[in-house]
Amino acid sequence: MKKILCVKDHHCNDEFIAQSFSKQGMKVAKAYGFQESFHIMRTFVPDAVLVDIKSLEEESGKQFVQNLRDNNRLSHIPIVGIFDCDLPEDLTRYRTWGCDEFFSKEQDLADISRLVNQVIEQSQLKIPKILLMEDDPDLKNILKDALEPIGVAVIDVCNGFDAIRIFKNQKFDMLITDIMVKGLNGFQLIEMVSKEAPDIPIIVITGAYPKGFDSFATKLGINTHFQKPFDMELFAGSIAEILQNQRDVAQKISMEL
Repeated sequence: MKKILCVKDHHCNDEFIAQSFSKQGMKVAKAYGFQESFHIMRTFVPDAVLVDIKSLEEESGKQFVQNLRDNNRLSHIPIVGIFDCDLPEDLTRYRTWGCDEFFSKEQDLADISRLVNQVIEQSQLKIPKILLMEDDPDLKNILKDALEPIGVAVIDVCNGFDAIRIFKNQKFDMLITDIMVKGLNGFQLIEMVSKEAPDIPIIVITGAYPKGFDSFATKLGINTHFQKPFDMELFAGSIAEILQNQRDVAQKISMEL
């Protein structure tokens, strides 16, 4: 039986979402505020947390996400943000708040149910999650299409500032990044990510190799790199192989413990 925790506050006081999941045979717990959420999760570990998107903008919401991600027992739980209105076209801002997925109360209940079930299944199956930073929107879509067949979830951003904010609030299995982008560039992003997660595989895609790239790649342990344009099938195959090697190492360590 799948378990859902609905976090309710002054922004979200209706019952229809919780009731709809209960009717589908899910076990639903309701928490009135973030403090009560952690009290409930001492004995009730949900498969997903649903929270009104407005509350995550507040300081208490940001602290809730941080505490959840820092808790080894709860850090795997996906957070689904709820909008009162239609979903905005660009969800990057809200992903930086720690949300894995979103739905609108305006959506059909069947669609909401499918989305939440999909998020839970991805989490339970431990589908690898990749953070992709590429400032060319066309290439970004091509890369996502190339990666889809290998069974990964891709969160894409177009700049380094959004990338590091999202990275700090979610767990990723790989970083794929361009180098020459405005603002926080790929080099800076890689340095920050490496400090946060030293073992995460890092893949570089670039149109031209900047001066000093080889020494930088060696220093920070970049797994592999591709110069644009490159073969998408070869690219996807390389990503799949790196992720598989990562799983094999994790399994070996687990067996030795």
